[in-house]
Parts: sequence; structure tokens; C-alpha cells
Amino acid sequence: MENKILWTSGFINERILAPISPLGWSHIGPLVEELALREPLRYLGYPDAEKIPLTRLWRGHPYANALAFHIFYKVFSDFFLPDDVHRYFLDGDVNARKAAPYPASIFSPRFLISILRAFLREWRTISPWHNYRTWAREVRDQDARVEALRAQLPALHNADPRALFAALRAIEALHRRVLRIHRWSLLHADLTYGLLKRIAGNEIAARAVAGVPNKTLEVDAALRQWSRAITRLPENEQPAKASNPSDSALNAFLAEHGHRSFSIDIAVPTFADDPAQIARLLAQVSASPARTSEQIEQRGIWQRASAANLFIARGSARRAKRDRRTYRDFLRDASRVGKLFCRANQSR
Repeated sequence: MENKILWTSGFINERILAPISPLGWSHIGPLVEELALREPLRYLGYPDAEKIPLTRLWRGHPYANALAFHIFYKVFSDFFLPDDVHRYFLDGDVNARKAAPYPASIFSPRFLISILRAFLREWRTISPWHNYRTWAREVRDQDARVEALRAQLPALHNADPRALFAALRAIEALHRRVLRIHRWSLLHADLTYGLLKRIAGNEIAARAVAGVPNKTLEVDAALRQWSRAITRLPENEQPAKASNPSDSALNAFLAEHGHRSFSIDIAVPTFADDPAQIARLLAQVSASPARTSEQIEQRGIWQRASAANLFIARGSARRAKRDRRTYRDFLRDASRVGKLFCRANQSR
């Protein structure tokens, strides 16, 4: 059956830019398959949702079954299609979705009943007018659960594998709760941005979302700031300064972003585990033309000013920062438990 499947990398390649290890995929793959593909097919009432192959790893690169996206977007009119949906279709032909075997019609009883059942079960998450409130409640609950898990960490250093597995299962449950809310947030954002582009035009739409809190841009800005501090040092001091764990700039960066990595592959060390990888990156940045950084910075200033003239609210930004801080702490603790498990496994 898999020989007849059209596989696409369009869904996952924006998140996994390099080959991923089998260990890393064994951690991420089940979450992607279940929460991003199989559960949505259940919501739509697709008869083969439980048995259709949805993901595969080929030479380190993950792929998703393109049929899932054909089914997801078959009921969308061209006007409401997300802006980048062409990535999921062969040669970018979004009309291929119309040939999907399900649903036969938008008025199909099975389809309508399944959608209604899913909405009634998870309306606080699915509804775009309630999703953010669900986020706010989840953040408060996550705070309490993360603190409880953090309190267990000292005891886990000498714990048996059963205790480590229990902690890992608790962390995975938190992951799933967050991702179940996050997937609907992404859909709302894609649809809203696509509509804004069609109604107001590309430039106004781009200015409207510029400056919205973005973790990737936040890390980029921190790296650029650190790079500028290093380049002001004498050339013979720069390598030591960049790789010295006692450096205050490095410590400040790692305190905020040390749990992050250049890859979501669990086999790739985090910034805190291998600070030298940041030094290598900064060496490349320092070797780039100076005006490139200036142009990026000036563009960021223009974007932030443009966004401020539109509808980016300060309160939303503060809440988003608090939410990111909570999730950052959660990921850091999850990473620590994972390391404990790996050490326990190696000692057996």
C-alpha cells in the first residue's frame, strides 16, 4: 500500500531542516502523526483514520501522506485556503484536493456529524473567540504542573527506570495538551492572515503582523546583540570570549535560551549542553558583511513601528511573553528528565 502513497515533505520540512536521527524521530514522530494528522482526520469523520499510514522516515527525512492534506482542504473554497497550502500538493496544484475520496460533499451527513461532535467536545479550543482564553487557563495550570515536576527532579537523579518513565509520561501529557491548543491557534492564524492578504493586500498584511512576539526572532536578536559585543573585543580574545562558559554575556544568553537547540532532534545538544556551537555560529556571523546586520536591524525597527501604528496591543504582548516563559521553563525541565533517563539507560 505504501508504494501507492504520495509522500510530501512540505508539512514537516519547515520544522526539521536537516536529517533527523531515528531516536529524535521516535520522540517527535508519534506526536506529529497523532495530533497533527490522525486526530484531525477523526474530526472530519474519515473512515480510514485509524489505519491510514501517515508518516515515514526516509534517509533521515520525515514525510507525511499527502492524502491527509487533500482531505483537510477539500472543503475549503479557494478564497479561504491558507496562504502556503500549495506546499502540500504535487507541483503546487491545489485543485488536486478536489479529487480526494472524502468527504464526498460538504453536506455529507458523516462529515457534518463528525465536525459537530468534535466542536461540541472541544469548542473552547476550536473556537477562534475562545482559543486564547483556553491558552490563558492552560498557562496557569502548566505553571502548577511544571513546578510539581521540578520539585521531583532532585529525587530522579537516583530513581529507578519506572520513576523516570512516569516523569516522562507526565511531561509528554503536558506536551500533548499544549499541542492540542497550538494546532488550532495555527489554523486560526493561517486563515486570518490569508484573508487579510486578500482583503487588504500583501503589504498591509505584512505590516500588521510585524512585531508580533516571535521566539525565533527573539533568539536571533539575542544572538546578534551578543555578536556585536564580541566583535568589539580584540581579535585575539574573541574565540576565548565566545566559548568561555564563565562569560557573563554567554551566561545571560544561556539562562534565557539554553534549553533551545538548532534542531528539534533530541540527539542534537542544546545550547547549554554545547555552548561551542554558538561560538561557531557567531564566528560565521562576524565574518558576514556588517551592513547585513544593520539592514536586518533597520528592517526590524521599521516593522515594529509599522505594527505599533496598527493593532498590536501591549497587553497581548505581555501575556504572550509570560506564556513563552512558562513553556520555556517546562521545556528545560523536560530536557533534564530526558537526560536522567538516558544516563540511567546507559548504566544498565
